[in-house]
Amino acid sequence: MSIEILTDAILRKVSDVGKWQRDFLCHLFRLALSFRGRLNFLNMARQGCYTSSR
Repeated sequence: MSIEILTDAILRKVSDVGKWQRDFLCHLFRLALSFRGRLNFLNMARQGCYTSSR
């Protein structure tokens, strides 16, 4: 089972989470689990598709 399917199934059970938030959190968890070493917001912005300029 992939992390996207697992997090999507869990977040669908939470009533206050919308689609955009679900997509963002799935991306965030996948990104956080794929890093090796130090995890900080600069590296996540560098590797992820969501940045502060969007």
